[in-house]
Amino acid sequence: MKKTSFIFLSALLVNSFSFSYETKPDNLKKQSILYLFKKYEEKADLSNKTKKESLGHVIVFTRKDLDIMQANYLADVLKLVPNSNFGPNKYGVESITGLGRRYQISTRYRLYINDHEISSISTYSPFLTYDRYPLDNIDHIEIYFSPGAISASNEPSLMIIKMYTKRPERENATILKGILDNKSGHQLGIFSGRKLDENRSYLFTLSHAKIDFDKLTVNNRDISRDQKRIHLFFQYNVNNWYIDTSLSYVDRRNFFGFSLDGSPEKEGMYSAVGFISATGQFLQDKSLKINLAYDIQRRQIIEKNKQADGGILHPAFKQATLPTYIDEVRTLHKLAFTINKEWNTSNNELLIGAFVRYYQQDLDKFSVEYLDGAIKRDEKNNPNFNVVDYFWISSIYIENKHNLNDRNLFIIGARLDDYKFEGNKTQKDINTRVGYISYPRDNWLIKGFITKGYLLPSMFTVETSLNKKLDPVNFISYTTESTYKINNHSISGFLCIEEITNDFTYNPVTRSIENSNQKYTIFIGSLRYIWDVNPFNKFEFYVWKSKIDKSSVKTLSPTLGGYTRLLTEYKTWKVYNELVFRDKYTNELYNRKVDATFDYTFGISKEFKNGWILKFKGENIFNNSAKVLYKPIIGSVYEYQAFDRRFLITLEKVF
Repeated sequence: MKKTSFIFLSALLVNSFSFSYETKPDNLKKQSILYLFKKYEEKADLSNKTKKESLGHVIVFTRKDLDIMQANYLADVLKLVPNSNFGPNKYGVESITGLGRRYQISTRYRLYINDHEISSISTYSPFLTYDRYPLDNIDHIEIYFSPGAISASNEPSLMIIKMYTKRPERENATILKGILDNKSGHQLGIFSGRKLDENRSYLFTLSHAKIDFDKLTVNNRDISRDQKRIHLFFQYNVNNWYIDTSLSYVDRRNFFGFSLDGSPEKEGMYSAVGFISATGQFLQDKSLKINLAYDIQRRQIIEKNKQADGGILHPAFKQATLPTYIDEVRTLHKLAFTINKEWNTSNNELLIGAFVRYYQQDLDKFSVEYLDGAIKRDEKNNPNFNVVDYFWISSIYIENKHNLNDRNLFIIGARLDDYKFEGNKTQKDINTRVGYISYPRDNWLIKGFITKGYLLPSMFTVETSLNKKLDPVNFISYTTESTYKINNHSISGFLCIEEITNDFTYNPVTRSIENSNQKYTIFIGSLRYIWDVNPFNKFEFYVWKSKIDKSSVKTLSPTLGGYTRLLTEYKTWKVYNELVFRDKYTNELYNRKVDATFDYTFGISKEFKNGWILKFKGENIFNNSAKVLYKPIIGSVYEYQAFDRRFLITLEKVF
């Protein structure tokens, strides 16, 4: 019944909410100038230059998509990422998780701004700081499902998310932006991009936001995941170099936190992240590329939970007596250097590259109370506190793409990694990958990859193990995709089979992460349909499903989901409709059924003369978004919404 409702509501989006921009041929001729302009806009989209089909199975959110969607934050896009779920974990951080998996700290996804990876130094998860990164400076977003991609120049991952900034020479404008919502939240931002001369340009954004969420009452106490954030980004381009600098500060409530009863009396998480990344291209054909980068993060966690409520269980602190108060401050550093060179002929492209990264963290403070109101003790040198001081990884990789003919491309690559966690021996691992891309006809694409690789634990994951000893997760991945186009219609099918061994699992007896001796296989299938009605109307339907063949792996989130959306332009109006669906499921850990959900978003915007733009957006209008379950160690199971019902009004001025 729920699936029938999903299809019915999808039809409603097309029929009830769409504007028809005079789709008859005679009327289109009357609008020929505008029609041709829109076609040119599609051809000139920057994603046509940055998208790499050989990197994996890709979905692109173009600049036009982001504009019509009124995508203010990265989270507005991530909830549409296929073959996954997205929602706030126990710390209130909105994170991607695999279908059927627990909402937790994501360690298998990599996030980039241009050529610079901004994933966390400590956890690999980028979402503590960037889950609600403002998209004012972002031109388009590419999402690659690419297990073990060779040429990505990062630690092995399952998915790569690339945000590409706007080009200053295309902008030559300054934009002021203000957003207000019905929950007393706001965002204020300024964007400026200018071409200074033939060889120099700059891009600048500054954003301040306050985002409040619905409170959740846990064990008779309200907990919160409200946040305040500031993001500064500056890019300077000169000749064949571009330099990105960024500073982000997030002050957020810690939600359930580390408290055993899930309702801390006092809590907060503060993260200040900065980076500088310089990328240069050399030689006449710009085939030699170098990137140098430095990241720094200062992170503080404060939490208080009285002894009568169970105290605090810090994942890296294995003390027998649990504290009732912690104040932890860490400073984390990352140095990275990447170099690669391409050799191109008429039918062959060879890429050879290398990178090295060094991670270091300094535990500046770990102040602890063991009894309510007791004297604070400094425990940063306690031998029961697992702190990984450093981690490094170096890699050499090679990938060759050979055109067998005009319609068939063969890809083969390998990467050898050396890595070491403090307290462990240096280890070596290799990723190998074979791919094939074919166009049997002009309107038919077939793509497939076979990868044998591994996934490293993060420093945080190693710290939560018993003796700072964890082996990588090993996998073999088989993926295939087929896309067929007929006129303005496109239909795609995707299938993934992934064999996993040595996965990370939590042992409640030792309160630590360890490697599992279970082997299991994940099956993922998806279907996507796009109807480009004309340059002014686009309809999209996407659905995906997963299954795990091992009964010992419990279902903890939806295994079936999808979305349908309609993007419409009508003269100076833009209208957006989106319905995100998650099927019902039974959480096998808590033996609790969760109903299907339908998260509906509607947006409309109007451009006025003199550069003014007014926007209205309603998020989760049905108040029925994806549900997340969490059970504190002390207390019952709690269910909360991934996204609140929220109404926003935006005013922009372009100078």
